[in-house]
Amino acid sequence: MKKIFAGLLLLGMSQASITGRVRIDPVTRQLLDDSNRTVIFHGVNMVYKVPPYIPQGSNFDPELSVTDQDIEDLVRWGFNFVRLGVMWEAVERGPSQYNMTYLDEVEKLVNRLGEKGIYTLVDAHQDVLTRKFCGEGIPSFYAQDELLSHSCYQGYLPIISQYADICKSLEDYNFRKDTDGLPLIEDCQKHMFVQYYLSPESMSLFERLYYNTSTQSIQGNFVSFWQVVAERFASNPYVVGYDPLNEPFPSNMYTHPELVGVPGLFDREALQPLYSRVFNEAYLPAGGQKAMFFEPAQFPDFYGMEGGIIFNLGFTEAPGGANHTSLQVLNDHTHYYCWYSK
Repeated sequence: MKKIFAGLLLLGMSQASITGRVRIDPVTRQLLDDSNRTVIFHGVNMVYKVPPYIPQGSNFDPELSVTDQDIEDLVRWGFNFVRLGVMWEAVERGPSQYNMTYLDEVEKLVNRLGEKGIYTLVDAHQDVLTRKFCGEGIPSFYAQDELLSHSCYQGYLPIISQYADICKSLEDYNFRKDTDGLPLIEDCQKHMFVQYYLSPESMSLFERLYYNTSTQSIQGNFVSFWQVVAERFASNPYVVGYDPLNEPFPSNMYTHPELVGVPGLFDREALQPLYSRVFNEAYLPAGGQKAMFFEPAQFPDFYGMEGGIIFNLGFTEAPGGANHTSLQVLNDHTHYYCWYSK
């Protein structure tokens, strides 16, 4: 959690100044500007994961700021793109209570970047899905304890998971809590955060998001969040598109181990319906001019073994369907982490 900004994202580069809205040519599969020039983006992640969920713009800090000098440096180094975290937990501060002041500040940053020729991909970032689980993403009030069953003890692999210590409840870590009942960040940092993904609480919450099984309709709340965000940035010329969900983690692998054992299954059964709903209920009604940069599962479409084994993704079509291929981009960024290439 100390590393507030996420790592480097390379998408290529165009030295020429971009004009107008960027669109996708479905035939050539290239990004084009209003002058029909091919656009190749080269940029960085810019994700601020704790309050105030946006970098400060005044005094320079290597992790916390995006000052005018920072922006000038990005331009000087050849960058023309950022993937900017616009956090669900920052936008929705209470059930259906949206913080427009936060979005005002986000748009000011988007405009500051855009005026210097740097375009933005709006990213609904998450790691371990919620601050309540030592991560970020979903507002903590959607992670209610009574809804999060210890599902790994109820599935096909209860004995294996217990002996391998991969079904460890977050309560078993005995984290100290702050005044909001959230684990202290310094306690969270004592363990690899990937362990928290394997907790029964995390698995249960992911499952409720993907399959809309919660009485709270967490998936419906997720769509509503994107409706608010898409409406805000619909007319902003510097926003290229939206990344609906960072690094979607397969769930629930304890009750359904085939989700991590059968390549493509999770993409097809969980992500494609979720993305289609977000695209059709949030992005299109907002004007349908921004692209969806949709991500596949973190695994099992790729296994980092013996130099790497790659399988076909499970999507049968882009989430927007055949009629909206000019608004669809496969954002396969998780396949390029360094440990995959070893």
